[in-house]
Amino acid sequence: MIEIKKDRDMRLLTLFMAVLFMANSSFAKELFKDPSFKKFDDYWWVKPHNEYKSYKPVIKKGLFSVTTKHTSESHYYGLVGPVDLREGKKYLLTFEMNCDGQGMVNICARTTKKESGKKGKNKNKAKTKNKLVTLGLAHKEKDIQSGWKKYTCEFTATENPNSDQVPSIKILIGEFQGTVEIRNMSLKENSGGDAGGKKGKVTVTDI
Repeated sequence: MIEIKKDRDMRLLTLFMAVLFMANSSFAKELFKDPSFKKFDDYWWVKPHNEYKSYKPVIKKGLFSVTTKHTSESHYYGLVGPVDLREGKKYLLTFEMNCDGQGMVNICARTTKKESGKKGKNKNKAKTKNKLVTLGLAHKEKDIQSGWKKYTCEFTATENPNSDQVPSIKILIGEFQGTVEIRNMSLKENSGGDAGGKKGKVTVTDI
């Protein structure tokens, strides 16, 4: 009887912790200022390298979409969202993505150059003398199959040593050729979640 009671108590404790984790994630503050791309030009940017300038993203009803016809370095084209990441804090990044083509997508938390102060289409990123720094999340998604998938990324933010750079979430697609669609971006603190190790923990599920 004692063993049965202990087993039951452990199951109840596990269930309680799972419910508590989900509750914390649900009520945590959304850190993206524009998770639905309603004011894309103000809160997001796509800063393509010269060879990618002809590829214009389409933003419609909360969906980011772009089609590329060649590949190069991953950071030559990507979706970038500046966020406030604090060193030592755990975070939960989720989004949905559909890729129809071939190649690799790089999902990362990384510094980016500060904005010049301008907003909208006239904004530019200021110059920096320092190398960009990865901030706890660095995942390369390879052998991607077409179809919508949900990406769940848990990571712990590391130090940003450069005052002339700001933290950001980046989905870099310069090494992917084809169509990439992204929706339902979300980033929240995740105090009860997985620390993620040195490069973060990424789980991919079919939708």
